[in-house]
Amino acid sequence: MNNGTGVPGHDQDIAVVGLSLRLPGSRTPDEFWDHLARGRSLISEVPERRRREEDRPGRPHRESDGTGGVWGGFVDDADCFDADFFWIPPREARSMEPQQRMALELSWHALEDAGYRADRLAGSRTGVFMGVRHWDPAELVEHGAEETGACPPAGAAHAAIAGRVSYQFGFHGPSVVNDTAGAGSLVAVEQAVQALHRGDCDHALAGGINLSSSPRHFTAFAKAGMVSPDGRYRAFDANANGYVRGEGGGVLLLKRAADARRDGDAVHALIKGVGSSHGARTSSLTVTDPAAQAELIAGVHRRAGIAPETVTYVETHGPGTPDGDPIEIRGLGQAFADLHENRPDAGADRPAAGKGMLRTGRGPAGARAGLPGAAKGARGTGKGRPGTGTGRPEAAQRHRCGVGSVKTSIGHLEGAAGIAGMLKVILAMRHRQLPATVGFEELSPLIKLDGSPLYIVDRLTDWTAGPPGSAANATAPLRAGVSSFGFDGTSAHVLLESGDTVAPAGAERGQQWLPVSAKDEDRLRETCAGLARWARSRIGHNDAPALADVARTLRQGRVPMRERVVFRAGSLAEWAAQLECVAAGEKPPAGWLRGRARAKSPGGSDADDPAARAARCAEEGRPGEFAAVWVRSLCVDWAQWPEYGRRVHLPGYAFARTPHPFAPTVNPEAAAATPPQAGPDASDAPPCAGLRDSGSGRRNPAAALVPSALGGTEAHAAPASAMWAWLRPAGDDGAGWAAVAPGAPDSPAHAPLAALMKTGHQETTPPNTGKLILLGGCEQDGAADGLDRDGRRLRRATAEPPPATTGESLLRDGGIYWITGDADGLGLLLAERLCERHRATVVVGGRSAHSPAVDALQVRLPHGEVTYRPTDVTDADAVRAAVSDIRMQYGRLDGVFHAADVLDDGRLANRLLASTGAGPAPTAYGAAHIDAATRGTGLDFLLLFGSAAGAAGNAGQDDHATAHADTNAFLDAFAARRQASAA
Repeated sequence: MNNGTGVPGHDQDIAVVGLSLRLPGSRTPDEFWDHLARGRSLISEVPERRRREEDRPGRPHRESDGTGGVWGGFVDDADCFDADFFWIPPREARSMEPQQRMALELSWHALEDAGYRADRLAGSRTGVFMGVRHWDPAELVEHGAEETGACPPAGAAHAAIAGRVSYQFGFHGPSVVNDTAGAGSLVAVEQAVQALHRGDCDHALAGGINLSSSPRHFTAFAKAGMVSPDGRYRAFDANANGYVRGEGGGVLLLKRAADARRDGDAVHALIKGVGSSHGARTSSLTVTDPAAQAELIAGVHRRAGIAPETVTYVETHGPGTPDGDPIEIRGLGQAFADLHENRPDAGADRPAAGKGMLRTGRGPAGARAGLPGAAKGARGTGKGRPGTGTGRPEAAQRHRCGVGSVKTSIGHLEGAAGIAGMLKVILAMRHRQLPATVGFEELSPLIKLDGSPLYIVDRLTDWTAGPPGSAANATAPLRAGVSSFGFDGTSAHVLLESGDTVAPAGAERGQQWLPVSAKDEDRLRETCAGLARWARSRIGHNDAPALADVARTLRQGRVPMRERVVFRAGSLAEWAAQLECVAAGEKPPAGWLRGRARAKSPGGSDADDPAARAARCAEEGRPGEFAAVWVRSLCVDWAQWPEYGRRVHLPGYAFARTPHPFAPTVNPEAAAATPPQAGPDASDAPPCAGLRDSGSGRRNPAAALVPSALGGTEAHAAPASAMWAWLRPAGDDGAGWAAVAPGAPDSPAHAPLAALMKTGHQETTPPNTGKLILLGGCEQDGAADGLDRDGRRLRRATAEPPPATTGESLLRDGGIYWITGDADGLGLLLAERLCERHRATVVVGGRSAHSPAVDALQVRLPHGEVTYRPTDVTDADAVRAAVSDIRMQYGRLDGVFHAADVLDDGRLANRLLASTGAGPAPTAYGAAHIDAATRGTGLDFLLLFGSAAGAAGNAGQDDHATAHADTNAFLDAFAARRQASAA
């Protein structure tokens, strides 16, 4: 490999094989490039929807401490997130700070852009490296914690941004977040490159995220004089007056270049070298040392073996301040001067010291020797002209290097600033054009360009590997540097080389089958719309890839989802027209197949097996039949089809933009997964609680007293959280039982214990009397009555509900339903009715490994589909897995019928404490686990099946009565809790 120095280079390159971005005014690389090429500034005032009420125009404090009048590069819908796509309940999504949510979506898109399926990378050694700043989320969490007394959850921890991606995608590589301020995302790239070189991972996602959640830092920076008061970012300009904050993020998928070549990856760019350093002591912590910057840049070039004259553009940090811009340009000029003067092949061309060249002596910042002379180019732009004296090496005399800063277009993205600069350079390399530095009019008098190769890019310019405008080397690789600085003194620099260009497609050879899928109809239409825009753009720019490459990428590089369409086209233009029809909700004229994929039906012959049919189609070369099976069968994968072609970069999935305002709270997963407790302090219950007589005829709770007022007791097992003690006579002639529990008598969680008393009453002759003793309330005598704190007697009774006032049914035609438990009884009858009357798809669950009754029902059903899935609803993980599998197979879950129960007969007096409660577990805990697993999934209903035994008791089946009383109580509690969480 020749690196431009005449010396063979080592194969240490890292390939950028995928990228994604979310920047002001831009969701896709094509949108971002269009803004850059047109020289647009995407800086604006705070969007109306994101202003606080007190910051709106006309409010008294608007100018002093609010967001009104503050400028920035803002991302549209920064609070929106497709939580359903990632199987995250809305409550948990709201507790995740927006930077975590953006990292998930950007990581998915980066994998798709590379042509990789996220599900096939699960379990792989893929690393995640993110540069992030934590100011705004930390402030909101602290503010919320002060009001609620809650501990900050993991959802708001910036350390979890990389971890969230690794967790969600199932990656086993390193997962690292760094906060080196403005250098953060380039330091993340450096860490990723190092991990790939060491072999710590085989793929690496690297990037940065920056979102502004709080107005306070805008105000603080404005008062400090750091930000531009008029919202104009004027890097290098004589009128530079401060920077402008920006939002957004970007993620790159990196891979060792040798591996990328082996795997046939499409490569955006190559990372030739990267490094970071600290400027040590300067006049201030926030002042960059130009000599340290020069040393860093020169070191990156030398380690990569790159000749300086082959680098024809540098994307600078571009502070936009009167002092920061000159310091950066000075350091950059010193780096190139050192590289030219001390190059290995300079020989006799090396000039004498002091003849037009710069030294890199170290000293306090602001006291360095500046570049000699100053000159202004056309329109007063300050385009320096390189010197032509014989003291300069010939290569240095020819060298021309443009400089610019993307911050003038989108603002300073702080922790994500470096990745934004890399994205700009990668897109400029693809188009072989250099965008203008927005707002640049007149060079700052403190910036000296004469005698250096540097010039300010002030207009859209063709980019070649040689001097500007040269026809030679028109297709040679382009090289550029990207710099990024942190206010903490950290500087980072990366050296890029353009990747392989995709040759325009020639005459297409035959028609191609191009599959597209999504989770629902709306997402399918939007995804098709994005692909259509991409195709039209490529046709317009005459850089369309081969349709066979597009088909290969869609078949091998996209996770298949439920709503599916397959297009048959002979050209990119024909495919674009088909996509536009689907996006508009119209039927394409010809050449398409549409379907909703379903799970493989149980039983049946090989001829009815979709996977077997697809395999035969692949063997016999029948793509049309293969596609027809794929659009309707979840078990069919395009990986079965013989592939040819290469991966190409295509637009990704169209995520839903659902608002989830950030609301820090306690860990929602733990809260949702824990069944409701009888009292707030149940987990801290003492092994034995004492009672004392209040003098009113009732025994009221106090602190634990010993000896117990209940007399002598013997502990046989540890207490439960909902019932601290279960007391029964030591002999057969005892007067009755007593249950001791925390809480108040009107708590619905104690309905099971009341039912237990009723069952004991029915089992004994003469009837025995049970007592429910509530610590924190009062003693409840009998099976059905209780007393409140005012001495009023409470009695539980049943009532007939009022008739429904509307004729609307919660059941959908073609709905997806899950029935838990009772696969051989009521559940089977319900499944049959749903299939016959509503053509539903029903998944029946139970503890058994297999259900012959369900298989038999599927055979005789004229409509609908029923399958069996073993699930233990008392296991929270098993329930979450079941819900996830059902939604993955069918695209959604419309309703759940929870009918799980365990019939454990045995009279109350003969039961062991350890076995009491086995019956309620599937019903009560199952209901809690199902509720937790289905939150945020758009469920139409959760129907809990109860029993008359819960109200009347059932002799010999105390667990049966307890379980259904529990279910009946939970029904009310869950309804109230669901409404509260959805509000």
